[in-house]
Amino acid sequence: MTGAFRSVLGKIAALAILVSLAWFVLAAVVMPLAAAHRELADGIADGRVLLGRLDAAERRLAARAAEAADKTQAHARPVWLEGESDGIRLAGLQARVATIAGANGARFDSTLAVEPRDEGSFRLVGIQSQLAVTLEALQRILIELDAAEPPLIVDQLHVSARAGASPDVAELLDVRLTVRGATPPAGDGP
Repeated sequence: MTGAFRSVLGKIAALAILVSLAWFVLAAVVMPLAAAHRELADGIADGRVLLGRLDAAERRLAARAAEAADKTQAHARPVWLEGESDGIRLAGLQARVATIAGANGARFDSTLAVEPRDEGSFRLVGIQSQLAVTLEALQRILIELDAAEPPLIVDQLHVSARAGASPDVAELLDVRLTVRGATPPAGDGP
């Protein structure tokens, strides 16, 4: 029986050594690796949160930069008519109105300069044009004048039917149009 007892005791001792060795490997290798893995996973999760915050901040910053660029561009748009004198500014204004009206099929009868008007921090110089145009073309001309840069102001508009026109034909209208543009106050540069 002592031989059988020793055999069982030897097997238990071998099993105890195996369990001890497994516990040692677990404690010395696996547990530190698992702890390092958890730390790295936590670091990655923190990095992802930080990356999301940075991405959101970058989008907000880009939106603000675009907004600032739009405001800067809005302020960079020309406000005054170009030219060193009122005569040059009026000639440029007349050329612009003639280009817009001509592109829409208007026929000029006459154009003359009107008296400049002081409006506080700026002056308005302008021209008065007499032209023949259809109603549709007049609408297109007014829309283009309204969208012009620097801004143009339609100060007066008189429309009447052209004498002797047939009601069956697309009717030309007699239009008297006063268009003004802003200039710096007298004495200031362009």
